[in-house]
Amino acid sequence: MRNRKKEGVVKSLAKTIRMTVLVAGLLFVASLSNAQDGLRQPASERLGIYHWFGQTPGLGQTPEPRQATASEASGDGLSRAVGDIERFGFRTVRIFVGGRYDYLHPLRSPHRFAELQEPVTLAKILALPRYKRILENPQFKTMWLTAYPVFHYGEGPDEIDLRRPVAEHEWQQEYQQLREMVEWLYRNFGGLDKVILISNHEADEKLLEALNSAGRQELAVDNVVRDLDTRFRAVADGRREFPAARLKVFSGVEVSLWRLQLGRTAAGNYAKQATGMNALGAVLPRLRFDFVSFSAWETVAQSDVAAVLSTALEEIEKRTQRGLTTAGREFFGPRHVLLGEFGYAREWKLPQAAVAKGIHAVLKLLDSGQLRYAVYWQLYDNAAEGIKQFGLLDPGGEFTCAGEVLMTYLREEEALPTQVAFCRSEMAEAVR
Repeated sequence: MRNRKKEGVVKSLAKTIRMTVLVAGLLFVASLSNAQDGLRQPASERLGIYHWFGQTPGLGQTPEPRQATASEASGDGLSRAVGDIERFGFRTVRIFVGGRYDYLHPLRSPHRFAELQEPVTLAKILALPRYKRILENPQFKTMWLTAYPVFHYGEGPDEIDLRRPVAEHEWQQEYQQLREMVEWLYRNFGGLDKVILISNHEADEKLLEALNSAGRQELAVDNVVRDLDTRFRAVADGRREFPAARLKVFSGVEVSLWRLQLGRTAAGNYAKQATGMNALGAVLPRLRFDFVSFSAWETVAQSDVAAVLSTALEEIEKRTQRGLTTAGREFFGPRHVLLGEFGYAREWKLPQAAVAKGIHAVLKLLDSGQLRYAVYWQLYDNAAEGIKQFGLLDPGGEFTCAGEVLMTYLREEEALPTQVAFCRSEMAEAVR
């Protein structure tokens, strides 16, 4: 009798194990299927362009002649850019959403967002016609929002100040604004088959700013961690309220330092150098995220861009697997590290062949599936201080070398162009 009972228990246990394995197998297959979502789009749809504070070419000097629209005549830099983005053929667009810049006035202008009643919030900004139009544009399948909740410290709309201890009500305000923005996105675009990526801009820069202001590593790291964690929770909680939506919204963390670190110099300040700390090592292990964005300035000027960038992506993927959410794993699969920024400045005086070779290294990674998304910095030359000439179009509206390479790629039927028609002959040799 005991043997029969034992045999029955064993059979029951074996059946339970088989069912568990079967269910796990089905879930794994479903996960693999979902993980292909990010690759079902052609590679050309996952190549994006960043439009930030740029030197918008004069009217009539864009790639193809056209009549100025009412929004262009009013100086709306966001709507003016849409025509150029459409002509290039980009399906992924990254823009800034925050208090410091409104695409109507210069950066930190005292007149920014004058049309909004205070307090200015992210949801109010996206509801403005120039922002809403770009979000609902049917050509743009993925919109990447570099979003910073709006704070008011006495000099116009701004973003949270991480250089000192942050009050609890400020963290609550940050959470509330981001969640409100996510819920606004679902209410207005939940029925559309679009992807919205939401991220910060280069956590290492915020970390560096906090280190040099506060001088305390613990405070700087804790503030950046709390900031990014608050952002993630707000997006995740907002997304959870709309389980049936077709719209997909994901929250990511952007870093810019891979091998480089932030270390104290002989002068006592912090700067980028070989030793020290960075966000990848000190911040991301304490976070959850749907994706990681790598702002790839550490790799783009290398002689062998393809090998260095591939190594960087693989290493960052391995180091950040533990923080990846189920939603991120299902959509992005094992390739959850996106290229949030890459580009080439004309001030660098690189040969056109080197520019073409570097860009094509990124395009090949997109085509191979190692990259889900890559975003070029930027559409127009930068209007801020520092190195400026990254634009696909120069201030006169003419194609730059980078613009010609990407225009050719986006307009070609084949996976990769075999030559570039517009740049000089040596560039064509680089991509054969």
